[in-house]
Amino acid sequence: MSEKLSHLTEQELNQLIERYYNKEKVSDLIEEFNISLNPSQLVKHFPPEIIDTKCEYCNVNFIKPRRSRDYYSWNENEGFCPNCGHENTIFCSCKNCTEIEILKQEKQRQSKQEILDEILFIDEDDKIDINSLTFIEKVYLGAFLREGISEDYNYIKPIVDFINPLAPTAEFQSEIINHLIDKNIILIHPSTDSEFIEIIDDNEGNFRYYPYKVKWYLNIQKENTNKVPLIEDLINPKKIETENLEDAFRLWKKISLNETLEYFIHSVNNILGIEYNVGDKTISVLKDLLTDYSVSQIYGIIYKSTNNALRFQAEKGVSRKHSANTIIGNAQSYGERAKINNWQLIKYNRIKECPESALSKFFFERIIKIGYNGFNEIPKIEMIKIE
Repeated sequence: MSEKLSHLTEQELNQLIERYYNKEKVSDLIEEFNISLNPSQLVKHFPPEIIDTKCEYCNVNFIKPRRSRDYYSWNENEGFCPNCGHENTIFCSCKNCTEIEILKQEKQRQSKQEILDEILFIDEDDKIDINSLTFIEKVYLGAFLREGISEDYNYIKPIVDFINPLAPTAEFQSEIINHLIDKNIILIHPSTDSEFIEIIDDNEGNFRYYPYKVKWYLNIQKENTNKVPLIEDLINPKKIETENLEDAFRLWKKISLNETLEYFIHSVNNILGIEYNVGDKTISVLKDLLTDYSVSQIYGIIYKSTNNALRFQAEKGVSRKHSANTIIGNAQSYGERAKINNWQLIKYNRIKECPESALSKFFFERIIKIGYNGFNEIPKIEMIKIE
Protein backbone atom coordinates (compact mmCIF):
# COMPACT_ATOMS: atom_id res chain seq x y z
CA MET A 1 0.00 0.00 0.00
CA SER A 2 1.12 3.55 -0.70
CA GLU A 3 2.68 5.35 2.27
CA LYS A 4 0.25 8.20 1.68
CA LEU A 5 -2.65 5.87 2.45
CA SER A 6 -0.98 3.62 5.04
CA HIS A 7 -2.78 5.30 7.92
CA LEU A 8 -6.16 4.03 6.63
CA THR A 9 -7.72 0.77 7.71
CA GLU A 10 -8.78 -1.70 5.03
CA GLN A 11 -12.41 -0.69 5.57
CA GLU A 12 -11.56 3.01 5.25
CA LEU A 13 -9.53 2.40 2.12
CA ASN A 14 -12.35 0.48 0.47
CA GLN A 15 -14.79 3.20 1.44
CA LEU A 16 -12.48 5.88 0.01
CA ILE A 17 -12.18 4.02 -3.30
CA GLU A 18 -15.92 3.41 -3.54
CA ARG A 19 -16.78 7.04 -2.85
CA TYR A 20 -14.12 8.22 -5.34
CA TYR A 21 -15.71 6.19 -8.15
CA ASN A 22 -19.15 7.40 -7.06
CA LYS A 23 -17.95 10.82 -8.18
CA GLU A 24 -17.74 12.50 -4.80
CA LYS A 25 -15.61 15.62 -4.74
CA VAL A 26 -11.96 14.57 -4.50
CA SER A 27 -10.82 17.53 -2.42
CA ASP A 28 -13.47 16.72 0.18
CA LEU A 29 -12.37 13.10 0.31
CA ILE A 30 -8.73 14.11 0.76
CA GLU A 31 -9.68 16.39 3.65
CA GLU A 32 -12.00 13.88 5.29
CA PHE A 33 -9.49 11.01 5.15
CA ASN A 34 -6.55 13.25 6.05
CA ILE A 35 -4.52 12.49 2.93
CA SER A 36 -1.59 14.69 1.95
CA LEU A 37 -2.00 14.50 -1.83
CA ASN A 38 -3.19 16.75 -4.59
CA PRO A 39 -6.58 15.73 -6.03
CA SER A 40 -5.00 14.63 -9.32
CA GLN A 41 -2.60 12.31 -7.48
CA LEU A 42 -5.07 10.39 -5.36
CA VAL A 43 -6.05 7.63 -7.80
CA LYS A 44 -2.38 6.90 -8.53
CA HIS A 45 -1.93 5.76 -4.91
CA PHE A 46 -4.88 3.38 -4.86
CA PRO A 47 -3.91 -0.30 -4.63
CA PRO A 48 -4.59 -2.27 -7.83
CA GLU A 49 -7.87 -4.10 -8.22
CA ILE A 50 -7.78 -7.90 -8.02
CA ILE A 51 -9.98 -9.36 -10.79
CA ASP A 52 -11.36 -12.84 -11.44
CA THR A 53 -9.19 -13.57 -14.49
CA LYS A 54 -6.37 -15.99 -13.69
CA CYS A 55 -2.96 -16.20 -15.33
CA GLU A 56 -2.69 -19.26 -17.58
CA TYR A 57 0.95 -19.68 -16.56
CA CYS A 58 0.97 -18.82 -12.83
CA ASN A 59 -2.67 -19.57 -11.89
CA VAL A 60 -2.94 -16.39 -9.85
CA ASN A 61 -5.51 -13.63 -10.19
CA PHE A 62 -4.77 -10.73 -12.47
CA ILE A 63 -4.45 -7.27 -11.01
CA LYS A 64 -5.76 -4.18 -12.69
CA PRO A 65 -4.35 -0.70 -12.04
CA ARG A 66 -6.88 1.80 -10.77
CA ARG A 67 -7.82 4.31 -13.44
CA SER A 68 -9.13 7.79 -13.15
CA ARG A 69 -12.91 7.76 -12.86
CA ASP A 70 -13.02 9.68 -16.13
CA TYR A 71 -10.99 6.98 -17.90
CA TYR A 72 -12.87 4.79 -20.37
CA SER A 73 -11.76 1.38 -21.58
CA TRP A 74 -13.58 -0.98 -23.91
CA ASN A 75 -11.93 -3.89 -22.10
CA GLU A 76 -13.40 -4.21 -18.63
CA ASN A 77 -11.18 -7.22 -17.88
CA GLU A 78 -7.88 -5.58 -18.68
CA GLY A 79 -5.16 -6.49 -16.24
CA PHE A 80 -1.97 -8.47 -15.89
CA CYS A 81 -0.35 -11.17 -13.84
CA PRO A 82 1.53 -9.74 -10.84
CA ASN A 83 4.09 -12.58 -11.12
CA CYS A 84 5.04 -12.76 -14.82
CA GLY A 85 3.31 -9.71 -16.33
CA HIS A 86 1.16 -11.79 -18.70
CA GLU A 87 -1.81 -10.05 -20.34
CA ASN A 88 -4.73 -11.61 -22.16
CA THR A 89 -3.97 -9.96 -25.48
CA ILE A 90 -2.39 -11.12 -28.73
CA PHE A 91 0.27 -8.46 -28.19
CA CYS A 92 1.43 -9.77 -24.81
CA SER A 93 5.20 -9.55 -24.48
CA CYS A 94 5.66 -11.33 -21.18
CA LYS A 95 8.53 -13.81 -20.90
CA ASN A 96 6.28 -16.84 -21.29
CA CYS A 97 4.46 -15.54 -24.38
CA THR A 98 7.74 -14.39 -25.89
CA GLU A 99 9.31 -17.82 -25.45
CA ILE A 100 6.27 -19.53 -26.95
CA GLU A 101 6.33 -17.16 -29.95
CA ILE A 102 10.04 -17.78 -30.46
CA LEU A 103 9.47 -21.54 -30.40
CA LYS A 104 6.53 -21.17 -32.78
CA GLN A 105 8.57 -19.10 -35.23
CA GLU A 106 11.49 -21.51 -35.02
CA LYS A 107 9.18 -24.45 -35.71
CA GLN A 108 7.74 -22.60 -38.72
CA ARG A 109 11.24 -21.75 -39.91
CA GLN A 110 12.37 -25.37 -39.59
CA SER A 111 9.27 -26.57 -41.41
CA LYS A 112 9.85 -24.04 -44.20
CA GLN A 113 13.53 -24.97 -44.37
CA GLU A 114 12.67 -28.66 -44.77
CA ILE A 115 10.44 -27.78 -47.72
CA LEU A 116 13.12 -25.52 -49.20
CA ASP A 117 15.74 -28.25 -48.80
CA GLU A 118 13.62 -30.38 -51.11
CA ILE A 119 12.79 -27.57 -53.55
CA LEU A 120 16.37 -26.29 -53.76
CA PHE A 121 18.03 -29.69 -53.83
CA ILE A 122 20.89 -29.69 -56.33
CA ASP A 123 21.68 -32.77 -58.37
CA GLU A 124 25.40 -32.72 -59.09
CA ASP A 125 24.83 -34.91 -62.16
CA ASP A 126 22.67 -32.24 -63.81
CA LYS A 127 25.37 -29.59 -64.05
CA ILE A 128 25.84 -27.74 -67.33
CA ASP A 129 29.02 -28.50 -69.26
CA ILE A 130 31.09 -25.36 -69.62
CA ASN A 131 31.76 -26.13 -73.29
CA SER A 132 28.05 -25.72 -74.05
CA LEU A 133 28.11 -22.06 -72.94
CA THR A 134 28.19 -19.34 -75.55
CA PHE A 135 30.85 -16.64 -75.56
CA ILE A 136 28.36 -14.09 -74.19
CA GLU A 137 27.25 -16.44 -71.40
CA LYS A 138 30.88 -16.97 -70.35
CA VAL A 139 31.43 -13.21 -70.22
CA TYR A 140 28.26 -12.68 -68.16
CA LEU A 141 29.24 -15.49 -65.84
CA GLY A 142 32.84 -14.33 -65.52
CA ALA A 143 31.74 -10.83 -64.50
CA PHE A 144 29.18 -12.29 -62.10
CA LEU A 145 31.79 -14.50 -60.46
CA ARG A 146 34.48 -11.84 -60.39
CA GLU A 147 32.23 -9.47 -58.48
CA GLY A 148 30.36 -11.92 -56.29
CA ILE A 149 32.19 -15.18 -55.62
CA SER A 150 32.58 -15.95 -51.90
CA GLU A 151 35.98 -16.29 -50.27
CA ASP A 152 35.70 -20.09 -50.17
CA TYR A 153 34.32 -20.28 -53.73
CA ASN A 154 31.25 -22.13 -52.40
CA TYR A 155 28.59 -19.65 -53.52
CA ILE A 156 27.98 -16.35 -55.28
CA LYS A 157 27.01 -13.55 -52.93
CA PRO A 158 23.58 -11.87 -53.17
CA ILE A 159 23.61 -9.12 -55.78
CA VAL A 160 22.59 -6.59 -53.14
CA ASP A 161 25.98 -7.21 -51.49
CA PHE A 162 28.00 -6.48 -54.64
CA ILE A 163 30.33 -3.52 -54.26
CA ASN A 164 29.89 -2.55 -57.92
CA PRO A 165 26.72 -2.93 -60.00
CA LEU A 166 26.78 -5.97 -62.24
CA ALA A 167 25.72 -3.96 -65.32
CA PRO A 168 25.33 -0.24 -66.11
CA THR A 169 21.50 -0.24 -65.94
CA ALA A 170 18.99 -2.16 -63.85
CA GLU A 171 17.35 -3.49 -67.03
CA PHE A 172 20.61 -4.88 -68.38
CA GLN A 173 21.43 -6.39 -64.99
CA SER A 174 18.04 -8.14 -64.86
CA GLU A 175 18.54 -9.39 -68.40
CA ILE A 176 21.85 -10.98 -67.43
CA ILE A 177 20.52 -12.62 -64.28
CA ASN A 178 17.37 -13.89 -65.97
CA HIS A 179 19.38 -15.37 -68.82
CA LEU A 180 21.73 -17.23 -66.49
CA ILE A 181 18.75 -18.52 -64.48
CA ASP A 182 16.74 -19.58 -67.53
CA LYS A 183 19.71 -21.57 -68.83
CA ASN A 184 20.25 -23.19 -65.40
CA ILE A 185 23.77 -21.79 -65.37
CA ILE A 186 23.11 -20.47 -61.88
CA LEU A 187 20.67 -21.80 -59.27
CA ILE A 188 19.48 -20.52 -55.92
CA HIS A 189 21.98 -21.77 -53.36
CA PRO A 190 20.46 -24.05 -50.68
CA SER A 191 22.13 -22.00 -47.92
CA THR A 192 20.11 -18.89 -48.85
CA ASP A 193 18.30 -17.35 -45.89
CA SER A 194 14.73 -18.65 -46.00
CA GLU A 195 13.29 -15.19 -45.31
CA PHE A 196 14.11 -14.25 -48.91
CA ILE A 197 12.05 -17.12 -50.35
CA GLU A 198 8.28 -17.39 -50.17
CA ILE A 199 6.68 -20.79 -50.65
CA ILE A 200 3.47 -20.56 -52.67
CA ASP A 201 2.59 -24.23 -52.97
CA ASP A 202 4.78 -26.73 -51.16
CA ASN A 203 3.06 -29.67 -52.87
CA GLU A 204 3.90 -28.36 -56.33
CA GLY A 205 7.21 -26.83 -55.27
CA ASN A 206 6.15 -23.34 -56.37
CA PHE A 207 7.88 -20.40 -54.74
CA ARG A 208 8.83 -16.75 -55.15
CA TYR A 209 12.10 -15.17 -54.18
CA TYR A 210 14.02 -11.91 -54.05
CA PRO A 211 16.50 -12.26 -56.95
CA TYR A 212 18.84 -9.61 -55.53
CA LYS A 213 18.93 -11.11 -52.02
CA VAL A 214 19.46 -14.84 -52.56
CA LYS A 215 22.80 -16.60 -52.78
CA TRP A 216 23.65 -18.33 -56.06
CA TYR A 217 25.06 -21.73 -56.93
CA LEU A 218 27.35 -22.14 -59.93
CA ASN A 219 25.78 -25.01 -61.86
CA ILE A 220 28.70 -25.55 -64.23
CA GLN A 221 31.15 -28.40 -64.63
CA LYS A 222 34.20 -29.21 -66.70
CA GLU A 223 35.59 -32.67 -67.22
CA ASN A 224 38.54 -33.51 -64.97
CA THR A 225 38.40 -30.04 -63.42
CA ASN A 226 37.36 -29.26 -59.87
CA LYS A 227 35.65 -26.16 -58.60
CA VAL A 228 38.58 -23.82 -57.96
CA PRO A 229 40.37 -24.02 -61.33
CA LEU A 230 37.01 -23.98 -63.12
CA ILE A 231 36.05 -20.69 -61.48
CA GLU A 232 39.51 -19.23 -62.00
CA ASP A 233 39.33 -20.10 -65.71
CA LEU A 234 36.04 -18.20 -65.99
CA ILE A 235 37.35 -15.20 -64.07
CA ASN A 236 40.70 -15.16 -65.89
CA PRO A 237 40.06 -16.19 -69.50
CA LYS A 238 43.21 -16.84 -71.48
CA LYS A 239 42.29 -15.29 -74.85
CA ILE A 240 39.48 -14.38 -77.19
CA GLU A 241 39.02 -16.58 -80.25
CA THR A 242 38.60 -15.18 -83.77
CA GLU A 243 35.22 -16.88 -84.01
CA ASN A 244 33.99 -14.74 -81.08
CA LEU A 245 35.08 -11.43 -82.57
CA GLU A 246 31.64 -10.37 -83.80
CA ASP A 247 30.00 -11.33 -80.52
CA ALA A 248 32.60 -9.35 -78.60
CA PHE A 249 32.02 -6.29 -80.78
CA ARG A 250 28.24 -6.51 -80.30
CA LEU A 251 28.70 -6.81 -76.55
CA TRP A 252 30.99 -3.76 -76.53
CA LYS A 253 28.28 -1.74 -78.25
CA LYS A 254 25.63 -3.07 -75.86
CA ILE A 255 27.68 -2.15 -72.79
CA SER A 256 28.38 1.30 -74.28
CA LEU A 257 24.71 1.85 -75.07
CA ASN A 258 23.72 1.03 -71.51
CA GLU A 259 26.45 3.26 -70.09
CA THR A 260 25.14 6.19 -72.13
CA LEU A 261 21.58 5.34 -71.05
CA GLU A 262 22.69 5.26 -67.43
CA TYR A 263 24.27 8.70 -67.67
CA PHE A 264 21.34 10.09 -69.67
CA ILE A 265 18.80 8.98 -67.07
CA HIS A 266 20.99 10.25 -64.23
CA SER A 267 21.37 13.66 -65.91
CA VAL A 268 17.64 14.10 -66.46
CA ASN A 269 16.78 13.00 -62.94
CA ASN A 270 19.55 15.05 -61.33
CA ILE A 271 19.27 18.29 -63.31
CA LEU A 272 15.54 18.40 -64.06
CA GLY A 273 14.39 16.39 -61.06
CA ILE A 274 11.97 14.13 -62.94
CA GLU A 275 11.70 10.45 -63.83
CA TYR A 276 12.30 9.92 -67.52
CA ASN A 277 10.82 7.00 -69.42
CA VAL A 278 13.31 5.92 -72.06
CA GLY A 279 11.65 5.13 -75.37
CA ASP A 280 12.69 3.77 -78.75
CA LYS A 281 13.74 7.19 -80.03
CA THR A 282 16.19 7.75 -77.18
CA ILE A 283 17.76 4.32 -77.71
CA SER A 284 17.94 4.84 -81.48
CA VAL A 285 19.67 8.22 -81.14
CA LEU A 286 22.20 6.92 -78.62
CA LYS A 287 22.99 3.94 -80.84
CA ASP A 288 23.54 6.30 -83.75
CA LEU A 289 25.83 8.54 -81.70
CA LEU A 290 27.93 5.49 -80.75
CA THR A 291 28.88 5.00 -84.40
CA ASP A 292 30.81 8.28 -84.30
CA TYR A 293 31.60 8.96 -80.64
CA SER A 294 32.86 7.21 -77.54
CA VAL A 295 30.84 6.93 -74.35
CA SER A 296 33.01 9.60 -72.74
CA GLN A 297 32.25 12.01 -75.61
CA ILE A 298 28.53 11.22 -75.48
CA TYR A 299 28.67 12.08 -71.78
CA GLY A 300 29.62 15.59 -72.89
CA ILE A 301 26.89 15.74 -75.52
CA ILE A 302 24.26 14.68 -72.96
CA TYR A 303 25.62 17.13 -70.40
CA LYS A 304 25.34 20.07 -72.80
CA SER A 305 21.90 19.01 -74.05
CA THR A 306 20.53 18.60 -70.53
CA ASN A 307 21.79 22.02 -69.46
CA ASN A 308 20.25 23.53 -72.59
CA ALA A 309 16.94 21.93 -71.64
CA LEU A 310 17.19 23.45 -68.17
CA ARG A 311 17.84 26.88 -69.65
CA PHE A 312 14.97 26.39 -72.11
CA GLN A 313 12.65 25.62 -69.20
CA ALA A 314 13.72 28.74 -67.31
CA GLU A 315 13.50 31.08 -70.29
CA LYS A 316 10.26 29.78 -71.84
CA GLY A 317 8.46 28.75 -68.67
CA VAL A 318 7.65 25.28 -70.02
CA SER A 319 7.19 22.23 -67.81
CA ARG A 320 10.14 20.08 -66.80
CA LYS A 321 8.67 17.19 -68.74
CA HIS A 322 8.47 19.34 -71.87
CA SER A 323 12.04 20.50 -71.49
CA ALA A 324 13.23 16.93 -70.84
CA ASN A 325 11.69 15.83 -74.13
CA THR A 326 14.01 18.21 -75.98
CA ILE A 327 17.21 16.63 -74.66
CA ILE A 328 17.53 13.69 -77.00
CA GLY A 329 16.70 15.82 -80.04
CA ASN A 330 19.32 18.38 -79.02
CA ALA A 331 21.85 15.61 -78.49
CA GLN A 332 21.18 14.24 -81.96
CA SER A 333 21.52 17.66 -83.57
CA TYR A 334 24.71 18.47 -81.67
CA GLY A 335 26.25 15.15 -82.65
CA GLU A 336 25.46 15.73 -86.31
CA ARG A 337 26.91 19.26 -86.28
CA ALA A 338 30.03 18.04 -84.52
CA LYS A 339 30.54 15.37 -87.19
CA ILE A 340 29.99 17.74 -90.12
CA ASN A 341 32.31 20.38 -88.67
CA ASN A 342 34.93 17.88 -87.45
CA TRP A 343 34.73 19.19 -83.89
CA GLN A 344 37.08 17.55 -81.43
CA LEU A 345 34.71 16.70 -78.59
CA ILE A 346 35.98 16.59 -75.03
CA LYS A 347 36.12 13.19 -73.38
CA TYR A 348 34.34 13.40 -70.04
CA ASN A 349 35.24 11.24 -67.04
CA ARG A 350 32.99 8.79 -65.28
CA ILE A 351 31.10 10.19 -62.30
CA LYS A 352 30.67 8.51 -58.93
CA GLU A 353 26.92 8.21 -59.45
CA CYS A 354 27.58 6.08 -62.55
CA PRO A 355 30.48 3.83 -61.52
CA GLU A 356 32.05 1.33 -63.86
CA SER A 357 30.04 -1.89 -63.70
CA ALA A 358 31.50 -5.31 -63.01
CA LEU A 359 30.58 -6.37 -66.54
CA SER A 360 32.30 -3.39 -68.14
CA LYS A 361 35.45 -3.81 -66.06
CA PHE A 362 35.64 -7.55 -66.71
CA PHE A 363 34.93 -7.27 -70.43
CA PHE A 364 37.35 -4.44 -71.23
CA GLU A 365 40.15 -5.60 -68.94
CA ARG A 366 39.94 -9.39 -69.14
CA ILE A 367 38.24 -10.17 -72.44
CA ILE A 368 39.22 -7.64 -75.12
CA LYS A 369 42.05 -6.18 -73.02
CA ILE A 370 41.73 -2.48 -73.87
CA GLY A 371 40.94 -1.23 -70.37
CA TYR A 372 39.67 2.34 -70.10
CA ASN A 373 39.71 2.68 -73.87
CA GLY A 374 36.40 0.87 -73.83
CA PHE A 375 34.97 4.07 -72.35
CA ASN A 376 37.16 6.56 -74.21
CA GLU A 377 37.15 5.13 -77.73
CA ILE A 378 34.43 4.61 -80.34
CA PRO A 379 33.44 0.92 -80.43
CA LYS A 380 35.44 -0.59 -83.29
CA ILE A 381 36.00 -4.25 -84.05
CA GLU A 382 39.59 -3.45 -85.07
CA MET A 383 40.45 -2.48 -81.49
CA ILE A 384 39.59 -5.89 -80.07
CA LYS A 385 42.80 -7.73 -79.32
CA ILE A 386 43.11 -11.34 -80.40
CA GLU A 387 46.04 -13.22 -78.93
